[in-house]
Amino acid sequence: MTDRWFFVEPLDILAFRGNRMFGDEGAFGETSIIPPPSVFAGAFRSLLFSLLSPDQQRDFQAGKKPQCSVGEQLGSPESPGTFRLRWLTLGRIQRDGGNNGKIELLVATPSDVALAKERDEQVEVAKVASLISPSPEVATSSAVTEQLSTLVTSRRTKTSSGFISGQGYQDYLNGSATVDTVASNDIYSYDTRVGIGLDLDTRTAQESMLYSARFLRLHSCGGYSTGYVVGIAGAEALPNQGFLRLGGDGKAVSYKEVTYNRPTGDYDQMVKSRCFKIVLLTPGIFTHGWLPALFEQDGDGRWHLSFNGLEAELISLSFPRPDTASGWDMHARRPKPAVRTVVAGSVYYLKLRKGDKDSLRELDEYLVKNTLVDHETEPIRNIEGFGIAQLGAVVGKLQDHWHED
Repeated sequence: MTDRWFFVEPLDILAFRGNRMFGDEGAFGETSIIPPPSVFAGAFRSLLFSLLSPDQQRDFQAGKKPQCSVGEQLGSPESPGTFRLRWLTLGRIQRDGGNNGKIELLVATPSDVALAKERDEQVEVAKVASLISPSPEVATSSAVTEQLSTLVTSRRTKTSSGFISGQGYQDYLNGSATVDTVASNDIYSYDTRVGIGLDLDTRTAQESMLYSARFLRLHSCGGYSTGYVVGIAGAEALPNQGFLRLGGDGKAVSYKEVTYNRPTGDYDQMVKSRCFKIVLLTPGIFTHGWLPALFEQDGDGRWHLSFNGLEAELISLSFPRPDTASGWDMHARRPKPAVRTVVAGSVYYLKLRKGDKDSLRELDEYLVKNTLVDHETEPIRNIEGFGIAQLGAVVGKLQDHWHED
């Protein structure tokens, strides 16, 4: 299947509601910056659906796969076709077409990266954590692995927020200790709008149903337009450019196909250090909770990964608090079941026991093309782009107490 890259640019404010409902009086209806990948998968699949003839659309609505090339890509509501969403990040492109319209990724900081504001220079620097072995006197309540992902600084610094630039993300995958960042206020801001509840029968305003909602506005500044970089495979019928409805209220966005090659980590560095990490780019939905199906547990309670001759042991984790994903099933006209997710930015650290850079490259390509979500137990979530991950090199000297064979 051919990978195609699209730059999706909002024409208006956006609303990605997620699972957080309106709360107490005075609370906002919040929105997320990067929505679940199912939002974009649904938008592009809807575009594929619009390319079908009326009879073919009725077949799809009846639960059948349309018998045409578009139908092969779309599949049926219960059995997806070749369509796969395989990349989703923020990005920006030069508005004047300069630099040959080159796309720059803007990646949300993974969980092992902290943005610190240096006191003297007042600049934001993203520092990447390294692994340490805790002292025998230290007790933890969740010692699943032997190593801890820890950010050590020479002095107290104030944490900040932002995104990793395209070059910064490449440096991160290559194992750099610091990476370049882009401030959040250069990328987006929030607009607060006031709305009223409507009676569905009379279409009139409901009493005491005044609410405030927060919308996302992506910035265009410094000659750049900010949008989303979306990678899709198995959807050759998609037009090269056009318009979509996206998110809450069906806001308009434009999209166009662009040329791009996804960044990859330094495989030579991974072999040299005998250590690498799996970085989760989109939320993961796993049968075993926090653990993807690629991992297996041995008799000693250690978790291992085996893939085409590559052998690796899970040695550390860096996880934020879990989240929830649901959505709306357009075919069944009901909410999708809410499931717990491992959030985007989670990191799995592994010790390379057996393998070379070719086997690491094969694993990396597999993760992007297939995701960490089990395609047998979660076929729809897999094609929607949940569980996209890739390999990165581990930074710094490891204080290791590895279990050597």
